[in-house]
Amino acid sequence: MKLQKVVYELFESDYASIAGNENAKVHEIDGEVRLVFDGGKTVFVSWADKPVQYCVGFQQRSWNDSEPEMRIAASEWKMWAPCVGQAVELIFLDKERQVLEVRSPEGSVFFCSMEEDDYYQDVLHITSEKPSVTR
Repeated sequence: MKLQKVVYELFESDYASIAGNENAKVHEIDGEVRLVFDGGKTVFVSWADKPVQYCVGFQQRSWNDSEPEMRIAASEWKMWAPCVGQAVELIFLDKERQVLEVRSPEGSVFFCSMEEDDYYQDVLHITSEKPSVTR
């Protein structure tokens, strides 16, 4: 699957932590990230509750019942440069799904259910640096 577009679907409080920090090495949000692939396939990534409480999950529909307060195009951000326009794989790095890697031949972006280096949180931690796997 070739990744075409990345959109952060945020709560207003999430935007305050990202505004001006779009090219930071880490983003932490309570919302979700929409990945759009060639052919129109869409995957939503967020924190989830299965297989364990507070892990990372992805599915083809939004995790939220209501519309996001904000949508921010992130495809041009430095963190996403190695993946956008590339064929990517979505790979869990551990059995409890604490770390999800979006891997391309050019590099990776990682999703974790982590807040300030503490796993098993109801936060989506997004980073270009590979985190340690908890177990």
